[in-house]
Amino acid sequence: MKDDAFGLFGSNGLLARTETTLRRELAERPDDVAVLLKLALVQRRQGHLAAALATYQRIVALRLGHPFASWASAVLSGADTRRVPPPSGVVPVPFAKMPGFLTSEELAELWTLTLRQRGRFVPARVKRDEAPSSVEQEERRASVVNQEDCAAIMPWFQPKLLAAARTALAQLPVWDLDAGACEFHLNLTAHGNGDFFRLHRDRTEGNFARRRLSYVYYFHREPRRFDGGELLLYDTDRAAVRFELGVFTRLETMHNSLIFFPSDCYHEVLPVAGADDFADARFTVNGWLLVPPSDAAGTPDED
Repeated sequence: MKDDAFGLFGSNGLLARTETTLRRELAERPDDVAVLLKLALVQRRQGHLAAALATYQRIVALRLGHPFASWASAVLSGADTRRVPPPSGVVPVPFAKMPGFLTSEELAELWTLTLRQRGRFVPARVKRDEAPSSVEQEERRASVVNQEDCAAIMPWFQPKLLAAARTALAQLPVWDLDAGACEFHLNLTAHGNGDFFRLHRDRTEGNFARRRLSYVYYFHREPRRFDGGELLLYDTDRAAVRFELGVFTRLETMHNSLIFFPSDCYHEVLPVAGADDFADARFTVNGWLLVPPSDAAGTPDED
């Protein structure tokens, strides 16, 4: 898919102008729920999540029990979305965000490993259906180090991640995953200047059917020397496996923060600008929690 958030939908300048127009309309009709819904979407697309939450809460106050605004409020406030019935159709993707995930000592160890592994980073690959994975630079551009070459961090990173996953699963509607009995997959990924990952899902009904919970841990040199690289979570109808183009929540890259979201939801990584030097890249530890092979059809998970 070519015409996605890389262009019009990723333009914060255009979104800011749209927000100004909507606020003018609200000055004349402050209780217009249709305009408020448009405003909240524009705020989500800009990554202004606190403002979007306030707008959705205003809608709920105006229209008690408004299904979409109630769901969106739960998502953006970090509430337990398992207890809020989602409206039918395409809805905001629930996520769990955890700042300050690693201690300063753990972060220093991870940074040392990352720089030491510089020569092991290889172009990221993409896999479709039953075809062998391949480098598809129209769809994805990044560099990765696989789990086997990250063995030095596994003894302390994996237990922390699984503990965080238990917390995330207490608020996310991922019903068939037990963090105490799941499999774990990890990549170390670098996005340098111009790198991206176009619109996709981590879980499919074929090769990656066992993936349930995706995670991304962000870290980078401070002060940050790149722009872009935001994660877009596209509003998804998980039952019908569909999304709506241009309708998403933008999550900014935050140093030393961890994000979880359901693996069957559509998402995208916007292009990174800057980061011409390897050490200036947008780095992540990312991967999935998977149900055991007996619990899902499909081939064993692989890169």
